[in-house]
Amino acid sequence: MLIDYLSSNIPESGEPSVIHYDYKLNNAMFSDDFSEMTGLFDWEMATVGDPLADVAAAMSY
Repeated sequence: MLIDYLSSNIPESGEPSVIHYDYKLNNAMFSDDFSEMTGLFDWEMATVGDPLADVAAAMSY
């Protein structure tokens, strides 16, 4: 079951770093061909934490 898999595969926390915690398309600026993100806006929610928190927050949208 999915809940069993997730419970037994919790990732290790990495070194704390500055995280944005609000990755969304309306907070991002991309290159003209959309091949890379060139800017990130709306940093008022930024904090120090586990970088995986940014991945989890982005996936929640």
